[in-house]
Amino acid sequence: MKLAIRAITYAGILFGGLLAVLLYVGSLKQKQRAVERLSTMTKPLPDQMNEQPPAVQPESESPLPIEVPSIPIKGNRNSRGDRIYHVPGGQFYERVTAVETFETEEEAQQKGYRRSKR
Repeated sequence: MKLAIRAITYAGILFGGLLAVLLYVGSLKQKQRAVERLSTMTKPLPDQMNEQPPAVQPESESPLPIEVPSIPIKGNRNSRGDRIYHVPGGQFYERVTAVETFETEEEAQQKGYRRSKR
């Protein structure tokens, strides 16, 4: 009786192992076929193999001027009445409501404003 149980157990283990090997080999073949299909998709067509892309010629010799919009410098007054200007990136720039705007810091200074300390 014990011998029969062992034989059945070993047969089950052997069959399970054989089944696992067959499934593994089957999945490898599927992967290989998928890779082959993908590689045929990326190969150039025979008529495209010798063609070279057309050269691009510039339309004009000088580059066109690009206008970059300037970010205004904001000017306002503090609680004491001091004129202060705020530059983009400053700590309070986003929170300040501009009373006046300037293109440059020099312009703000000429009108009596000083730069924000933060």
